Amino acid sequence: MNGLAAATRVFLSYATEDEEYAARFRQLISEERTGLTFDDCAVRNGFSENWRVSAREKIAACDVVVCLVGEETYCSGPIGWEIEAAITLGKPVFAFSLVPWPVVIPEALRNHGLEMHRLDLMDVIEWADVVR
Repeated sequence: MNGLAAATRVFLSYATEDEEYAARFRQLISEERTGLTFDDCAVRNGFSENWRVSAREKIAACDVVVCLVGEETYCSGPIGWEIEAAITLGKPVFAFSLVPWPVVIPEALRNHGLEMHRLDLMDVIEWADVVR
């Protein structure tokens, strides 16, 4: 995971229904590692015609792409597209599970032999809420 440790700009790829977990991921990681910035192309009000152009620009500007994989991520076309764009741009891609295992791994991750890292973020978030 050396690419993640050396990163300063991280593009987060996640399903809209996992937006709360992505926000908490940012918060937890930024508390651990100062200087790390995050970007994404979360779709909050429907897809625009320029969505892919904007996503590609943001991915190109990042050092690494992190895919947060929830229960329905495997069927998200935009996440698959973001992963493919990252690979095409030569960006390191790391995938973390938001849900307990087994998790359905998105096809784009499987196709490129990318490793899924076990991270039950829900447990981490619950723990973080208790200790604050």
